[in-house]
Amino acid sequence: IRTLESLNSWIYCLKITHDNSHIIVGYANNLLKIWNRDTYTPVKTLQDHTGSVLCVTITKDDRMVISGSLDTTVRVWDFSSGNCIRVLEGHTSIVRAVVVTSDNMTIFSASDDNTVRKWNLNDLTDVRTLNGHDAAVMCLALAHNESFIISGSRDFFIKLWTTVSGGCFATFKGHAAPVFCVGLSSDDKYMVSGSGDKTLKIWEISSVECKKTLDGHTSNVANVCVSHDDANIVSAGNDKLIMVWN
Repeated sequence: IRTLESLNSWIYCLKITHDNSHIIVGYANNLLKIWNRDTYTPVKTLQDHTGSVLCVTITKDDRMVISGSLDTTVRVWDFSSGNCIRVLEGHTSIVRAVVVTSDNMTIFSASDDNTVRKWNLNDLTDVRTLNGHDAAVMCLALAHNESFIISGSRDFFIKLWTTVSGGCFATFKGHAAPVFCVGLSSDDKYMVSGSGDKTLKIWEISSVECKKTLDGHTSNVANVCVSHDDANIVSAGNDKLIMVWN
């Protein structure tokens, strides 16, 4: 087990490259750093944001890094050189989440401006704005088959959008506080959400119904993931607990 020094700054996000060779870390001091997993040393510093880096992802071919920031921008970086190759402007508030499709063609970003935006990664343009939430959009999850994307918001609702048209085809209602995290089963039939109401909820996508509410956390549920075999749900809360559910 190794410890990567935080460089005297809060860490807000990280992503492991698909080839498992590097870790990309986003910091409160506006920087991203790329760490080598063999030596556990930083090999590149990506500096262009003017606000804390809150979210990061990488294309499936590991060629481009995408980050979202307090400065309201989404930035695209060349992994090899560490250079910023494009600034995607359009959001009017903090960018909370970014995801990219496996064909390396489309980015989706979520913001405190209540919107999700769809960007074309090929020509790096704003394709569409997904409107529907009435408060900040806190999280995103892309379906494994990439036919839809899920967004969770401070308006207490979860929405499902088609990735092609950007249309909203379902709204999940049941949480009594903001939704901070969402995850999907491997077959995209079920969704798990975590909220400021201290609960996780398991939803069936096809019926848009909550099938189970999981109680246990004593504060906001900040993050959630589903194991690859769908056997477990792992949640992390502001109560400083990590819980594993069957």
